[in-house]
Amino acid sequence: MNAYFALRYLNEELKPKVFGSFFSKAVSFQKNLLFLFFDTQNETVKLTFSSDTTRIALFLDNRLSEKKKNSVSFFDDKSGQKVIDVQLDPNDRFIYFEFEDQSSLVFRLFGTDPNVLLVADNKILDSFKNPAQNVGLSKPKPFLSNPPIFSETRGTKLKRVFRAFPKIPRDSVRQLFELYDIDSMKDEQIQDFFLKVEDILINNPEFRVLSDGSFSLLPDSLFPDEKAEKFNTINDAIRVAFFKDRSDFRFRKEIADFKKKLEKQYDRLNRVVEQAENAYKSLERAEQYEQYGNILLANAHLKNVETDTIDLDDLYNPGEKVTIQLKSDLDIAGNAKYYFDKKKKSERSYEVATAYAESVQNELDDIRNLREDVQKIDSKDQWLDFKKEHENNSLFTKHTSNEDTSDSRPFKIIRIGKYEVWIGKNAKSNDEVLRQSHKEDIWMHARGVSGSHVVIRMNKVLHDPDLSLLETVGSWAAWFSKGKGMSLVPVIWTRRKFVRKPKGGAPGAAKVDKENTILVPPIEPENKYYE
Repeated sequence: MNAYFALRYLNEELKPKVFGSFFSKAVSFQKNLLFLFFDTQNETVKLTFSSDTTRIALFLDNRLSEKKKNSVSFFDDKSGQKVIDVQLDPNDRFIYFEFEDQSSLVFRLFGTDPNVLLVADNKILDSFKNPAQNVGLSKPKPFLSNPPIFSETRGTKLKRVFRAFPKIPRDSVRQLFELYDIDSMKDEQIQDFFLKVEDILINNPEFRVLSDGSFSLLPDSLFPDEKAEKFNTINDAIRVAFFKDRSDFRFRKEIADFKKKLEKQYDRLNRVVEQAENAYKSLERAEQYEQYGNILLANAHLKNVETDTIDLDDLYNPGEKVTIQLKSDLDIAGNAKYYFDKKKKSERSYEVATAYAESVQNELDDIRNLREDVQKIDSKDQWLDFKKEHENNSLFTKHTSNEDTSDSRPFKIIRIGKYEVWIGKNAKSNDEVLRQSHKEDIWMHARGVSGSHVVIRMNKVLHDPDLSLLETVGSWAAWFSKGKGMSLVPVIWTRRKFVRKPKGGAPGAAKVDKENTILVPPIEPENKYYE
């Protein structure tokens, strides 16, 4: 859209429209877009300039509305100035709108800093982008003058063509290299080929928007594309290509963002499965704990010992001794029970991990399929079909919760039966949940992922809540966590007195000294539960 030859033909279309008109205003109400208005006796000519480096463009667009709100104006002191000339620099991609007072608007339509500059006496007086950096500098000079001949260039053949034929659009050069296998040609053949291309662009161009949405001056005879759309004016072709590119850019960005979410989810699920595959270590520990318990139980007749360890005959390896760590505040029988309890916990950890892994493995398989399918998408229509097919997938849905709207509350408050439940809103809110809750309250949190601290207010009741209550509130804790996209989430629960904030820990950080685990599906609380 901003190639030199494109600007040559665009300038020819702009000049009769803008020549003799009076500059009215220039405003911007969208990032990287400047809208310019010129008054004639019969109409207002409207121009759009894009300084977005991915789609530099200038074109007429009479559909443009004169939006007034949230707009910023430019070059106000030139309002009413008559345009006495419109010209393209013979050596570079500058278009000049000359005013009657000998100042001019310079459209720089290339590089990393495309811009509209107000220039007088070869000095920049103002600019659309970065005025603080530009004002006072000299008027920019062209760069494309006197290109070398092809035989004098160095580097790859593609780069040599870029240097020798700088006015031919680079995208067109790349397309021709691929279509005509230019790399296999000799230097003389390449020189002749691109001289002919240059002649075609000067004398017989076609204004087309190709099937991939890109703008092209190459005629169908040189670069065939059955689905390309041909236009009578270059301005119409540029305008259509510009808006199509903006639309396609959003579609490409959506896909890129989705792929990032997909990879993040894949990596997380894969780690869970890998961790679960190592859960057999819990069974190994359970077996060892059981052996320690049995050995201690066989020696329960011994008097209490005040050391941290004890050496006993190993029942499972006759003739050998085994050293067992002891809890000094328990007798031998109490230590045996302690190891039997640890055995049960290890077995439960294994059960939870393997059950969790089974549910995660199905999700991981789904993610793998999504990764394969999304790689095949190469059009906006395919993307829309893909989104519709997977509209219920948590990667697409934006979950909104019925959050408590009272700013005075540092956390959400939900009521279920006779119990009040507190749910943290963020890291600082989690700290408040921890700080304000009672030591006998039930504290819950999704295991292994960030999320809300959830507390069931027990009103100093010492017995544990029913399993059904734990599972319901646990499903809320899973929902308000990074694991809410999974079918099952392990949630730890314990009395608040076993949870503490580490010294110097970040907001929301917590250390748990004693915990239990339940496996629940993430469920959003219904409206009826909110206060």
